[in-house]
Amino acid sequence: MSKRLRLFGTVLRPRTREEKSAATSAFVAEVVPLLASGAVAPVIETVLPLSDAEQAYELLASDTTFGKVILDCR
Repeated sequence: MSKRLRLFGTVLRPRTREEKSAATSAFVAEVVPLLASGAVAPVIETVLPLSDAEQAYELLASDTTFGKVILDCR
């Protein structure tokens, strides 16, 4: 059964200043509260230290990941 998920994206570079401002305001008003409450969360596959960047690339190239592969630069 489908959940009728809809995903929208935008590239702001060609947009007017007003459109960029409206998109930012809408994101803050509609998405940030969902992130803050935990209702929406990014899917993270793994977090690796920067020294394991080659392993991270190989993982991405394997096309077996579902979530994000994050390199920790701290």
